[in-house]
Amino acid sequence: MSIEFIIKRNGTKEPFNAAKLNGWGEWASNNLENYVDWSEVVLHCYSTNAKEITSEQLQNSLIDYCLTKASFAYNRMAGKLFAALLYKQIYGGEPPHTIQQVHSNLVEVKLMSPEFYNAYSPEDYAELEKIIDHSRDLNYAHYQIKQIMNKYSLMNRVENIYYETPQFVYMRVAMRMCQNKGTGKERINRIKRHYKMYSDGIVNVPTPYFNNSGTKRSGFLSCNLHSSDDTIGSLTAGDHISYMMTVGSAGQGSKIYTRIGIRPPPFSCI
Repeated sequence: MSIEFIIKRNGTKEPFNAAKLNGWGEWASNNLENYVDWSEVVLHCYSTNAKEITSEQLQNSLIDYCLTKASFAYNRMAGKLFAALLYKQIYGGEPPHTIQQVHSNLVEVKLMSPEFYNAYSPEDYAELEKIIDHSRDLNYAHYQIKQIMNKYSLMNRVENIYYETPQFVYMRVAMRMCQNKGTGKERINRIKRHYKMYSDGIVNVPTPYFNNSGTKRSGFLSCNLHSSDDTIGSLTAGDHISYMMTVGSAGQGSKIYTRIGIRPPPFSCI
């Protein structure tokens, strides 16, 4: 069986165009030519799919076949296809939204704090728009984008609605980290340095920074270690610490000294 018709996003049906599919494969393998065989990927998807298929199903088919290869080069090819698919799903094409528009949308659905949004003027947002570089998404492997989208981006997790693609996520964190670090051009330059280090993977940002930056949640600790003695007060305090730090997005490490004669030295975290 092979593809004969493609159903577009608007519901219209058109004859399958092999040149377009070849174009996808060739584009996605750009700079990976010596490590991937894009023609094999394209041929497999053409020959194994139903006669009628949506354009999104076809693109997912290309991604899925690349992932079966268990190769970093093919994972990067899948990542490029996945980034393009996200742009279509969220924006209808290339990212036309500005940082300010994305943040405005997040405030509207109550995922972003109005105080954070208002900490930056329209002029600040215009300057930041000159810094953000969405083409960086096309250089990430599939697993990198998947982790950012599913774990770090602000989204409606009940209805699975995305609002940010990776570069918007990195920019949001950079803006939060520099929110109270000067004003005007000085602050913009700080944000630029932070954004580039996050986007390039030079600085490893803990999960709470991604999840809480720009929101009403202020916790940025990624982990917490505590110990409790064998008393009601100490055990109760330990439970309270675990609860409050979990609410604050921190992972937990605890040690309870119960029913022992001599209390050993407390553990330390380096």
